[in-house]
Amino acid sequence: MMRKLLAVAVAALLSLPGLCLAGPPLPTRTKPVSDANRANAMKGLRQTKNFGDRVPTSEEVVEALAPDAASPKDSEGYNTRSVRPSQEAKANRAVSMEINFEINSFRLTSKATEMLAVLGKSLRAERLRELQFVVEGHTDASGSAEHNMRLSRQRAKAVKDYLVTHFKLDRTRFQAVGRGEDQPIAGMDPYASQNRRVEIVSQ
Repeated sequence: MMRKLLAVAVAALLSLPGLCLAGPPLPTRTKPVSDANRANAMKGLRQTKNFGDRVPTSEEVVEALAPDAASPKDSEGYNTRSVRPSQEAKANRAVSMEINFEINSFRLTSKATEMLAVLGKSLRAERLRELQFVVEGHTDASGSAEHNMRLSRQRAKAVKDYLVTHFKLDRTRFQAVGRGEDQPIAGMDPYASQNRRVEIVSQ
């Protein structure tokens, strides 16, 4: 008799709306976010103007980096495919240039200094004067990942040092980082020479 009463009581409790007798939720395992994945996620919040190997004008660089510039969503040469409309106002702005170095070296070529002359002049402009920047070095997939990461750091630092030294820019405005081969240009063969580039990202 007692067992029947208990069974009826339990059935009645289980029938009550909103009652949950489940235990505490089991802990879920989350996959650690690698530095490369984190960098790619941050890159998804970026509007990048890719000049390739063309030497831009100072006006073009300022317009690409200035936070008060009009949205480049429909402008030629911008990559905004991964920027959602709700995020667009917060997206960092960047310019990408094929800064040439001597083979397997971080020594700048004459073409590189020509590009950096324009970039340095641009970074002194009134619209950019208060901004801070990340100088990112990138490589193609030739060679080992370890070598490419080290070389990309050295090249980013070489660009930073050149800008600071030749254009009297505040060193604290710039952070040099290497991305190695982890972030090839979207749709580009990882071994393509166009991936050997430097990107300047506003913060």
